[in-house]
This record gives sequence, structure tokens and C-alpha cells, in this order.
Amino acid sequence: MDLVSKVPFQLTGYYTELNKWEVINGPGDARPTAIQDVKDENRIGSMRDKAVIVTATVQAMAATGATVFVTARNLSKAEEALGTMLKNGRVHLLLRDHTNLSSVRACAAEVRRRSPTLNIMINNAAVMDTPEERTEDGFELQFGTNHPTTFDNTHLDDGQSTTAYIYMANQIERLYGAQGLHGYSVSPGSFASPNLQKYCLDDMEKAQGYESMKFTNSDYSVTKYFGSPEQGASTSVYGAVSREIEGRGALYLEEASIAGPAPPWCRSC
Repeated sequence: MDLVSKVPFQLTGYYTELNKWEVINGPGDARPTAIQDVKDENRIGSMRDKAVIVTATVQAMAATGATVFVTARNLSKAEEALGTMLKNGRVHLLLRDHTNLSSVRACAAEVRRRSPTLNIMINNAAVMDTPEERTEDGFELQFGTNHPTTFDNTHLDDGQSTTAYIYMANQIERLYGAQGLHGYSVSPGSFASPNLQKYCLDDMEKAQGYESMKFTNSDYSVTKYFGSPEQGASTSVYGAVSREIEGRGALYLEEASIAGPAPPWCRSC
């Protein structure tokens, strides 16, 4: 695998140059963070007329001034994580268990009760590589957590569940794009998360220390592709605040950029 950026590069947008193979250098490199997206778009405090529902990316979206509904299945842990953000009057914590459709519907009803509008949904709750288990509604745990509850919640927005996200976002665009409602599919890239990857920590440790692949650049390691959690949150926030994609939908976003079709040289990777 040749780790030299191809021409044309597969990403376009503000941050294209920061994502080229010759530039990336692991967590904390020049690739943007979620809060940097907000600052670069001059969105600090400028979205006070908007309402947002999220499971993560709270700090960045709160910085926009929007009313932010944060959902979690464990409220005590979420309260501890959010800390003083819950005291600003614009960040609200709601119960939503993605393994239970009844919980998702109750949360959606509560959002409707509290806000006459909902402008942005960031559906980034997910699990991966889970053991064989079932949700309350009988779905396989990973698929059931990642897709049906998100689909159900939107009708108020790895593996087959990720493909389902793409289908759903594109269909939203087909049905409602002309009315100003747009759907995006988002890849957060690669970053280490003790929650998301709790069922595959051994694999993550191997990936982050993997040096044996026969790259063209012998000193290159997989870890240089990894970003920080703050950088991982960047693409979701980019989809929510970026002016360069405003009014457009059915886009696949990656590394806070617009991803084009996989080029021929990549399809055999």
C-alpha cells in the first residue's frame, strides 16, 4: 500500500491539505477538532435560534449557542461528564437507551414537548464488535443499537448498521431535500475510545502498534492515521455547522471534508 496522496485526492473542502498522507501525524496533528470547526465557521454563539439533539460533541455544539439536548442511557455518568455545561440553561440531559425503542420514542416525545423546532440531529451513538446479544426489541445488539433506534428517532435521522446509516441519510435527502432537510453520512475516521471499542481493546492495541505492514514509507505506522477523540468528533460537527455544505445533502463526510467515490486504486486495498 503506497502512502502517498493520489491526484485527484479523494477528499475536498477546507481541510483537504491537512488530511494528506504526507501531513497527517497522529493524535493532535494539524487536522481540525470539533471546536475548531465551530471557530473556523464563525459559529461561536451564532446559533441561538437553533435546537440540536446529540449523544456526543456536546461542548462544540454548546459553543454555538444552540439549545442542545444531550441523550444518554446512564444519566449519572452523563451528568458527571457534562459538569458545569448543564448549568448554562441551554444544555439539557435526557434519557435515551438505544437498545430500547420505547426509550427512544419517549425521548423524542420529550424533545417535542420542550422545543417547537429541532434543526440538527447528530446521530452518533454506536457500539462495535459486540458479543452476541439482543436488544429489548429483539435485534442483534450492534445493528439494533446503531440503526433501528436512530431510524426510529429520526422519524420525529460497522458493518451492516453503517451501510444502513448511508441508505437512511440518502433517502432523507431524496424525500425531504427540496424542503430544506438534508441528510449526511459521517465517518469519524480512526481514534481510540474506551467506550466505543470496549469489546475489542486487544485489536485496538495491536492496530495502534502495528508496524509490520509493507508500506512504501518504512517509518510509517497505522498510529499516524489515528486522531484524537476531539478530532474524531470534528466530522460530525462539520456536518452540523459548515457553510460549504449548507443546502446540500446525500454527502459522505470524512475527516471534516467531503469524500468522493472510492478511486480505482483504493477499491483493491
